[in-house]
Amino acid sequence: QSLMSIVGNTNLITKVYVPKYIYPITRVFSCGINLLFSLVPLFIVMLLSATPFRPAALMLPFPLICLLLFCIGMGLLLCTCMTFFRDTQFLWQVVSMLWMYATPVVYSMSEIAAGSPRLLVLMRLNPMTEPVQVFRYALLGCGEISPAWLLYSAVVALVTLVAGVVLFSRVEKTFMDTV
Repeated sequence: QSLMSIVGNTNLITKVYVPKYIYPITRVFSCGINLLFSLVPLFIVMLLSATPFRPAALMLPFPLICLLLFCIGMGLLLCTCMTFFRDTQFLWQVVSMLWMYATPVVYSMSEIAAGSPRLLVLMRLNPMTEPVQVFRYALLGCGEISPAWLLYSAVVALVTLVAGVVLFSRVEKTFMDTV
């Protein structure tokens, strides 16, 4: 959603002064709120199906915060790239689809471990793997989580956020020339 936040708001950006970082960040927060609302039916289904509440569910804020920080950083990076290179949207569609298949959402890490240990390490390098694993472990009780990979995921989220903020702040003054 943040990809088009600067280019899509060109008329507003040129007429009204609002800090430009507001546009991509509000898109990320909007999607984050949608995610939180989508958890409500999940919890209702868990209650109706008598799925026990696991104390590990108290870990859920950690992956949510990691996802939020990572998405803000990626949103800032992507909207900056989109401002200068309009083909970024088409490239991002392909990359995000491949990334979704590389994230263990519909398959488990145990299936990957059984097939190829090298692929398992490669899958763990995906910064979205550990938040998905935490959700799966906290809500369903399956899979396993590793504190080291959780730390890795948090560090990648922070590095992505810092990179996005630095790049965005360096070039935001030139947005008016390119939009």
